Amino acid sequence: MIYKLYGYAQGSPLQAVRVVQACLGTLTVVLLYLAGREVKNTRVGLVAALLAAIYPTFVWAPTIPLTEVVYTFFFMLYFYLQLRYLRHPSPLGGVLTGLIFGLAILVRPAAAPLIVVPFLYDFYRRKEWRSSLKGFLYTLGGFVAVMLPWWIRNLVTLHQFILLATQTWNPLLYGAFPYFTDMDKVPPIQSAQEALHFILRGFLRNPVLYLKWYTIGKWQVIFGNMWYGLDLSRYQYLRSVYWVHNFITMVGWLGSFKALKEGRVGLVAIFIFLLTAIQLMFIPTVRYAFTIMPFLMLTTAWLMDLLFGAEEAA
Repeated sequence: MIYKLYGYAQGSPLQAVRVVQACLGTLTVVLLYLAGREVKNTRVGLVAALLAAIYPTFVWAPTIPLTEVVYTFFFMLYFYLQLRYLRHPSPLGGVLTGLIFGLAILVRPAAAPLIVVPFLYDFYRRKEWRSSLKGFLYTLGGFVAVMLPWWIRNLVTLHQFILLATQTWNPLLYGAFPYFTDMDKVPPIQSAQEALHFILRGFLRNPVLYLKWYTIGKWQVIFGNMWYGLDLSRYQYLRSVYWVHNFITMVGWLGSFKALKEGRVGLVAIFIFLLTAIQLMFIPTVRYAFTIMPFLMLTTAWLMDLLFGAEEAA
């Protein structure tokens, strides 16, 4: 869309893409503040926003034309609206939440199953199935409204119904080689079903190795290092905050375990675990941590407030 609006009359529109992504990244910082305030209080929002503002990868990522920045903006906007809806339910709020969720899924479809999670969580907490079901249906309606043009386009141009995306077998298959061994022996597989059968055979052949790879092994690849593509010697101000990644990862994951038993922040923790579980299914890369880090920033800020903040009602 940016290419269409900007055109090529003044050269490549890539710089315009960078500017738009920088704006979206800045707005994502604001959304983290708002989400943190919904989770507990203003202090949590400010700390989460500060972590996002100085996190080197978030500073660098808008300079490259990939999906992470756009997706993270839409997904965090969805999550904030979802938190707001659970506190102040309304038909319009539910539909708007679904619309934004749909925009995020059009960018990256892997998180689509999570649409039902907040309402299962809401039912678990309040035991009011009617209101939880209504909220889900409102949100589903907004989601379907966004996805409908995509589905129609696929039927018209490709003559098949594509719910979210095709060729998911590829990252599934390439994630089935523990610690990236024997990746030069990839079998000629062309479907997700065949890839799943290949993974199952691996578990049956060597269950300990595959269980370790699909849990600790991939987790270490995803979160062990920060996704970063700049020469740190040239960007000293980013080098000085490189430690932020390890701090957020360690404290955020500790906070997520603690948060599972707490009130509103419990939904943040559930999203951390489920988003990570989704990524563990595929070939691991440090890029996958990018979209989970905002949630870890929220649990980091929440845990710091729990330990050092003044007592107040949640």
